[in-house]
Amino acid sequence: MEFHDTLQAVPVSAPGCSCSGDAAAAVAQVHAEIDLQTSRFAAQTGIACPSGCGQCCHSPQVEATVADMMPLAIELVRRGVAAMVLDQLEARSDEPRCILFAADANDASRGRCTMYALRPSICRLFGYSGQRDADGNPQFSACRVHAESMPKIVAEARQAVVERRISLPILSDLAAQVRAVAPEGSSRPLSINEALRAALQTAALQVWMRSLQGEDDYDGDSPTPRIPPRRAA
Repeated sequence: MEFHDTLQAVPVSAPGCSCSGDAAAAVAQVHAEIDLQTSRFAAQTGIACPSGCGQCCHSPQVEATVADMMPLAIELVRRGVAAMVLDQLEARSDEPRCILFAADANDASRGRCTMYALRPSICRLFGYSGQRDADGNPQFSACRVHAESMPKIVAEARQAVVERRISLPILSDLAAQVRAVAPEGSSRPLSINEALRAALQTAALQVWMRSLQGEDDYDGDSPTPRIPPRRAA
């Protein structure tokens, strides 16, 4: 049976579908820390995304790493939809926008993430984080929508960060935490759809190999397998 066909045949209850993986679990812990920091920053500043905005999801320049997408990919494999998502990625290969974004039926500029709880770091941090300048001082990187819709709040947040009255999530620091727990070769930035494709193939192949071997448990200790090329049906 071809690898792609096997993806369609792997049910949610198949051996190996309980895979969490040490690296993926560690990445999920970093995501939880990011959520804690950004929630605190939002509460302290009053910055909030408009309901159903989705403007950041329209950017063709959003990047992620394979490691950062693994918790999401594992969940898609668990649900038995890996093959379907891979087919969508292939069919929309010229689409730079994340394929997991669902546009609003009445306004294509708005919408939502269909896998919001498992989104990668950049999606969690955008609009609620920043970087350090050449002198090591934190600088808040405001979202354009925030800056235009709540200029006073954003200005006050910038000043509070400069004066060190509030703690700013630093994107590079948190990205480094993901890299620190990522398997070798999985922390190179890719376009978000390419990172999702590679993560899905990796997660599904791990499940497939363990299913063939009759292994009921996935302990995450094995190295990430080499991703085979996609074969035509």
